Amino acid sequence: MTAPRRTCVLYSRGPHLLRTLKQLRAEAPGDHVTAIVPPGFPTETLEGLADDVREAPRPAGLAGAWRMARGLRAERFDRFVVMFDSPRLRLLAALSGARVRECRTVEGRTIALPRSVWGTLLTAAARSLRGRLRYHYIRCIVRHRRVGR
Repeated sequence: MTAPRRTCVLYSRGPHLLRTLKQLRAEAPGDHVTAIVPPGFPTETLEGLADDVREAPRPAGLAGAWRMARGLRAERFDRFVVMFDSPRLRLLAALSGARVRECRTVEGRTIALPRSVWGTLLTAAARSLRGRLRYHYIRCIVRHRRVGR
């Protein structure tokens, strides 16, 4: 018999933590689920949804973020779930060392995140470039297109 997968869910402010934990329980009821929440979070609301609830303060600066990433990597989670798709959370997921990395969105979608740190950085750079190009295109239209003809 195989050992249960170890899943980590990193809390981000939003309305869908409980829904995500319920989805994970329904998908794989035998998994060991660890929820990492901010200090002061009402942990009693996670009873029955998470096997382990840990408080983790926001990392202060780059050194704090690096300590958090090293701690996550040392835990050897099989799956790492973030609640929002942002470059910082993508990078943290990549640094976690988990085999499966995903984002569970507010809408309930699951987005697979890149496995490598380099893939994460390249995706962030491409998104940034695409956003900047779109911004300058719209700015050009607004400034140079005649109105009222």
